[in-house]
Order: sequence, then C-alpha cells, then structure tokens
Amino acid sequence: MSSTEQTRLEKDFLEFHRKNPHVWELFKMYTNSAMKTGRRSYSAYAIFERIRWHQDIETEDKLGFKLNNNHRPYYARLFQAHYPKKAHFFNTRKLLSKRHVRNSVPIDWSLKLCAEWDAAMRSGQKEMKL
Repeated sequence: MSSTEQTRLEKDFLEFHRKNPHVWELFKMYTNSAMKTGRRSYSAYAIFERIRWHQDIETEDKLGFKLNNNHRPYYARLFQAHYPKKAHFFNTRKLLSKRHVRNSVPIDWSLKLCAEWDAAMRSGQKEMKL
C-alpha cells in the first residue's frame, strides 16, 4: 500500500467518523465490555462485527451507513490515543504513512479528533463538521 493510498484511507475514515459519531460510541462501549471479561487483547474486527449486529439485529435501525472494514484500524488507533493506559488491548500493524509515530498511533490527528469529539458531544451536536 502506498503512502498516497494510506492518506486516502485516513481521509475517508475521518469523514465517516465525523458524520457517524454513534459508531465511535458503540466502538468504545463494546471494547470496554470486552475488557471487562478479563481479556488482555481483542480484535477491532470483532468489535466492528458486534456494531453491525447491534445495528442490524438488535435495533433494526436503518441509519443508512455502512461500516467500511478499512476503518477498523483507525478506530483501534483512535481508542489507543484516547485511552493510552488501555492501548495494549488492540494489536496494530505499522501504518505506511510517514505522519504516524510511536507504536503506529497517529497521534497528530487522533488526539485532535478526540478533543473535537468531546467538545461536540458536550455541546449537544449530533454530527461533527468537516
């Protein structure tokens, strides 16, 4: 995968994340549920499948969004950046983008995104603007 491809995937993730904040809330909730079982690590893939199950089966909510599997590593890294003491829970591979440092966690955008997200939720916004 080229550096250019990585940048496109990152951009796609950020756009999806800002338009679908409920996915991040579900990702955090199901990750914390998995942690409470005593697991030392788990799969972002499994968390994504749990979100799909919740939306499709439990709620039958037709929100009109699809979870792109390319977003899984970005949600895992966002979780690592937001909760550094729990960063070990997801094993992530090194990204090819040169902007990513320290254990492949994209600190530059993920911490900024966490702050934006928290501010948006405190203000009652349902969607983050690009």
